Amino acid sequence: MKKDLLKRLAAISVVSVLALSSLAGCATDEPEEKKETATEEAAADESGEAAAEESGEEAAAETKAVEDIYVGVSMGTMKQERWVREAEMFEDYAKENGFKISIQSANDDVSLQVSQCENLINDGIDVLLLQPLDAAAVTPIIDEAHEAGIKVISYDRFAMNCDVDYYVTFDSYKVGVCEAEFIVEQAPKGNYIWLKGGPED
Repeated sequence: MKKDLLKRLAAISVVSVLALSSLAGCATDEPEEKKETATEEAAADESGEAAAEESGEEAAAETKAVEDIYVGVSMGTMKQERWVREAEMFEDYAKENGFKISIQSANDDVSLQVSQCENLINDGIDVLLLQPLDAAAVTPIIDEAHEAGIKVISYDRFAMNCDVDYYVTFDSYKVGVCEAEFIVEQAPKGNYIWLKGGPED
């Protein structure tokens, strides 16, 4: 039950970031201007009005309404129940909040994932949520997405050798602590085997 709750919270937080990431970056913090002489102040007012007008036009052009955001999701596989559930959560959240989403599954095929992501980029997505099959092989995808002005979120598995806009995952340290505590409670003495994750990480 706790595990399902963590997954649901993670999925909701990810899609929240998705919906907002295309809207972020339009706000700017401007320092408060110093007092000027009457002549300088009048000139500054005129230039300030022009700059504000121009800034407003740029913001209007960059900002999208939520219903106009298009999110592409690349899942490494849908063979496990976890990924199926999370894909369903993404779809439900997108439907509830009125933005477009396209979910692709690479079926454990790295080449297929690269191809699917390229298709999503060409299809005009605003945000790419990427659960990489191979942490290093997705570098060209992310570079291509950034060249197209697309935000990239690395989901669950980190993407190596490139810059992502966001990285969303579980608290792996805390998960390990919970697992270890449970094991020690069940078997306080004996030999323990430590298993690490996939070599592609």
